[in-house]
Parts: sequence; structure tokens; C-alpha cells
Amino acid sequence: MAITVEDIVFAKQMEVPAGLREHMRAVAEMAAEYAGEVGYDRDAAYVAGMAHDLLRVASDEEILSLARRSNMQLTKAMFARPMLAHGPAAAAWLIENAPDVSFDIVDAVRDHTFPPSDAPILTQIIAVADTLEPSRKIPEREAVRLAQMTFSERFKRVFELKQNFRRNL
Repeated sequence: MAITVEDIVFAKQMEVPAGLREHMRAVAEMAAEYAGEVGYDRDAAYVAGMAHDLLRVASDEEILSLARRSNMQLTKAMFARPMLAHGPAAAAWLIENAPDVSFDIVDAVRDHTFPPSDAPILTQIIAVADTLEPSRKIPEREAVRLAQMTFSERFKRVFELKQNFRRNL
């Protein structure tokens, strides 16, 4: 039986703290729900959610080393606070360790922290699920998560939250 991208991601998850694994699982479940809402592949969304924070608690050196190998221009803020580059680092790790991973998943993992306004749908899904995952208990995010709105409206609100965060770096 062949080893799948899912197997590789789940094995890597065993290296991160239990609380972070729980966050990734919750993001993956939300991502699958959002994918169903917009008619996207629920399984791909789940895998991207499970992979998005694989390097979140890696050392600054490992994050920057891997992130430099991604297809993303790293910002001054990422060099100053390497944790901000955990998405590009996880994307590079996926490419190097799961050669069958889809580029949609790689892009979503890479860009989930600071997605472009015209992000592909899977990137939007992961950015929204990660931002609105309930365990964070951030009131302004909770309001967006609980509001009745379309997915595109939800992404627009999350994008604005992320832009505000970026401006304050």
C-alpha cells in the first residue's frame, strides 16, 4: 500500500504539541465544511488544514531555512519574527517530503497567514478556517465566524483582519 500525502502530514503532526495538533484538526474540519459550502474538494481542504501549521513551533532557523526554499517573497517582518514565515516553511516541507502533494494545497499552506486579496479558493478556505477556529476566542473573530454571510463575504472580513494585523507589525 502506497504512502499518501495524508500519511506524511499525520506523521509530521506527531512532532508538534498536542494543543497545536488539536488546532490543526479543528481547522481541517472547518475547512472541509467551508469547502462543501463553496463546492470545493472537502478532502483537499481537510489535508491543507491538517498541514497549515506543521512548522508553527519549529525553531527560527528551521522556519527561515525552509521558507527561503518556498515560492514566496519573505518580508522584513518574517525575518524579524520567523514564526510569521511558518506557512512558507510548511509549504516547502510539503514539497520536499510529500512529492505527490497538489500545488493547491501547497499554495494554501504557504499563503494562509497573509493571503492575497485574489487568493485561490483553497487558500481562502484555509485562511478563513485558521483565523476563525473557535479555540482562539478572539471576540472580533468570533463575530465573523458566527455571522450569517456568504463565504466570499467571510473571506473579505478575514482578509481585512489580516491586513490590519499586518499593518501593526
